[in-house]
Amino acid sequence: MPFVETILFKEDLKKFKQISDSITSNLCKIFKTKKNLITIYNTAVDKKNFYHNSILGSKEKRIFIKIYGLKRNKYLKRKLASLILDNIQKLVNVKKPENIAIYFFDKEIDDIYHGKIK
Repeated sequence: MPFVETILFKEDLKKFKQISDSITSNLCKIFKTKKNLITIYNTAVDKKNFYHNSILGSKEKRIFIKIYGLKRNKYLKRKLASLILDNIQKLVNVKKPENIAIYFFDKEIDDIYHGKIK
């Protein structure tokens, strides 16, 4: 753990590996985790299916990243978010940086189950 979901546009498909590599290295650095514990699910959205501000096919690009993991302190999450935001802005053309959102979904160890439950 952690698991990450990215929701990006198909036009940025070629950058998914770079974005995933960047998120992984930042998670390892800030949360002191190993890369074999990180899984990233990239979702590619076609602009014509993007709905924002009551407009289907909105021209405004918005990127959404969800990070699920064990609870971390606010300082570490802020530091991680800052690194991810900076890197994504360098990789993807987004006119407004505030259109990149990172949400953290903190979990306690008792909220997580893998494999068989006995």
